[in-house]
Amino acid sequence: EVFFRGGRAASERLSAARIGEKMISNGNDRVAPRNAMWPLFCNEVGLSYDQEDKVRNYQRALLANKASWLDRHTGNATNNVIQSSHQSVNGLSEVVRRRENSVLGILTSAQRARFLC
Repeated sequence: EVFFRGGRAASERLSAARIGEKMISNGNDRVAPRNAMWPLFCNEVGLSYDQEDKVRNYQRALLANKASWLDRHTGNATNNVIQSSHQSVNGLSEVVRRRENSVLGILTSAQRARFLC
């Protein structure tokens, strides 16, 4: 919810797109997503206040839906498993490369050629 307020109070009825416009005119166009990305996004896309409100309401409904919560967390867990697997494969590849280089350092050129074939 704080993300969608974009630096304004919850009771303030001010378009995030206008806030984003002011931010850009003040030279503040690089922000962290948690801080003030929403106003910049609304300004870039050109969302009206009513459209912003519809997006916020949709987001609230999505967060309240238990099935979507499960889907989002399953997707996140799957992403973590894939990243971990990728890191493990890369780490093992590096270990194998170092061991192979150790063996190749011991062998003569002719032995290396036979070993690699």
